[in-house]
Amino acid sequence: MNKITAKYDIPICLALAIAAFVVYAPLIHSDFISFDDGDYVYENNHIISGPTPQNIVWAFTNPHANNYHPLTSLSLMLDSVLFGLKPAGFHLTNLFFHIANTILLFLVLRLMTGALWPSAFVAALFALHPLHVESVAWVSERKDVLSTFFWMLTLLAYIRYIERPSAGRFALALSVFTLGLLSKSMLVTLPIILLVLDYWPLNRLNSKIVLYEKIPFILLSVIFSIITFLVQWQVGLAKPLESYPLGWRIENALVSYVIYIEKMFVPTNLAIFYPHPKGGIPVWQVIVAILVLVLIICSAIWQLNRRSYITAGWLWFLITLLPVIGIIQVGLQAYADRYTYIPYIGLFIIIAWGIADLSARLPYRKVVISLSAAVVFLAIGVQARAQAGYWHDSITLYQHAIAVTKDNWWAHRFLANALIEKGQVNEGIFQFKESLKIDPQNATTQNELARALLDIGDVNQAVEMYQKLLPPLPKDLNGLVGINPAIIKRNDIKVIIDLYTEANINLAAAFLRRGDVNEAAIRLREVLRINPDSITAHRNLGDIFLQKGQIEDAQEQYMAVLRIQPAYLEEFKKLADTLLQNNKFEQAAGIYVMLIPFQPNDIETYNNLGIAFAEQGKLDEAYACFTKVLSISPNSADGFVNIANVFTMQGKLQQAIEYCDKALKIAPNHPKAIELKSQLIEQRRQSGKSGDVNRPAFP
Repeated sequence: MNKITAKYDIPICLALAIAAFVVYAPLIHSDFISFDDGDYVYENNHIISGPTPQNIVWAFTNPHANNYHPLTSLSLMLDSVLFGLKPAGFHLTNLFFHIANTILLFLVLRLMTGALWPSAFVAALFALHPLHVESVAWVSERKDVLSTFFWMLTLLAYIRYIERPSAGRFALALSVFTLGLLSKSMLVTLPIILLVLDYWPLNRLNSKIVLYEKIPFILLSVIFSIITFLVQWQVGLAKPLESYPLGWRIENALVSYVIYIEKMFVPTNLAIFYPHPKGGIPVWQVIVAILVLVLIICSAIWQLNRRSYITAGWLWFLITLLPVIGIIQVGLQAYADRYTYIPYIGLFIIIAWGIADLSARLPYRKVVISLSAAVVFLAIGVQARAQAGYWHDSITLYQHAIAVTKDNWWAHRFLANALIEKGQVNEGIFQFKESLKIDPQNATTQNELARALLDIGDVNQAVEMYQKLLPPLPKDLNGLVGINPAIIKRNDIKVIIDLYTEANINLAAAFLRRGDVNEAAIRLREVLRINPDSITAHRNLGDIFLQKGQIEDAQEQYMAVLRIQPAYLEEFKKLADTLLQNNKFEQAAGIYVMLIPFQPNDIETYNNLGIAFAEQGKLDEAYACFTKVLSISPNSADGFVNIANVFTMQGKLQQAIEYCDKALKIAPNHPKAIELKSQLIEQRRQSGKSGDVNRPAFP
């Protein structure tokens, strides 16, 4: 390894940091994005509540937003503690890691090659390239910048290990690599890249140890590859061959490689989502892609010994893209800008060292290269800053995607939802319809459009859409294929069930709006047959039973909700309180009875249940409830007053006065006790020791 000086290192690092910050400054004023950021941050209670012991365990034992990346989850938890839910803080953290990655990349290349300006050139391209905006600007892509940080640290530790081999230095490199895999599994290709670097620039492939020392790295990659595939398969992100045939995947992978190369040189028309081409990939594109890739492979072989950096750069690019090139199809996109964050480094290396080679005899070499580099960096920096501006908010981002891509049904659909969230329902409905013009068989869009129609009160059209989406009820799970053939083609059974559940729930809501209570109940029962743990279906069905006076049936549904999610306890208490305040005493009592097993020592529940019983004339049950209140809280003045009310309603005036006195002994100024005792004494004076009394008011 070449001896180097650090004379220019610090100024270059500062320049790289300043340039990256200037380009990404618009992010400080950017919002979260409606796609994924909710799952990753602002709708995720584990993230919002910070790195508690329980949340740390959750991060390591559960998928997060359909992926396994516990360190990414922990970093987002820390941000939520530091910044609350202010998106600027999350964006700044992403930018911090991007700047750190840029500086580390420069230092790693500098240490490995001893070449100052080519290393700086690669780092500058990495910092400013517009296709890297997505990884930095998108809070959900924290996993990109964080995992790359550990990628660079692994390379740094590996270099130090090579300089002076020891078990400690090797363990450090392996440990940092593990942290990277815990941030994002895309790092699984790093062991192969270490071999590539052993070829160039480290020139140490002549030793057998270079293979043996990669075995622990490869084992870790295999383990995390399996974990990631199982998680993504379980949640439906990894698509089966029935959805995307192997031949089609290979064609898309070949074309995507060439598209990534093209966009590196011409980084225009960048979007958050690139749909698969309508009607499939043209044959000519596949042929061109094959020719380009064959040319690349031939050039790599040709330059194997003459210009090793070309071979190393191509291998870096081709290998690091393999996990996301689409052979294992994850998600619905054809390709994505964020996937280039690490792979482009290989192409940048070819360009930087190629320029150094080709310009070796160029007159005024330093001036020409410096001016050319300045023009390039200014151009891509301006474009990257403009691209970062599109990430200001969801609506701007999706509108831009529609403007720069063709037939982007996905962007229309997400723009529709973003508009509706802002209260622009009619505009959202228009975008849903535009999405369906492109992809008319998309069941998810149909469902969301019908729901939007329901929101604006167009109940009949909503019902009509749902009935097209949901044909006659199936007898078993296989009947779900009747929803829509397109959804079976694109999704696994879990996604089908989720959509089927939501569509039936929404159709039930539409029936309720039309007054078709029985039809609504039928749809909700169908949801529970397919998905017994649907909280919404249980709750809505309980509401229907409550409205019809079927108290025991309502209790059964509400109890199911609480068994599935005890956090709904307070919601049901509020419902019961509302019913009580509106003199619906039987319905209120039914819910309070249901709540008691979940909070056996809650005074308020017993107190309100007693009032509901008393108002129905069930005085013995009311007395039992108020007595329970006093057994839990012997100094409850309200408890004594309520029992006094029961005695009053029973005509037991003397006992009622005695309990008023007990309440006043605890709370001498209790207004209800004073008022009731006064009334009782007056009525006893006027009518003797017996007779009718006014109906009391419960505190």
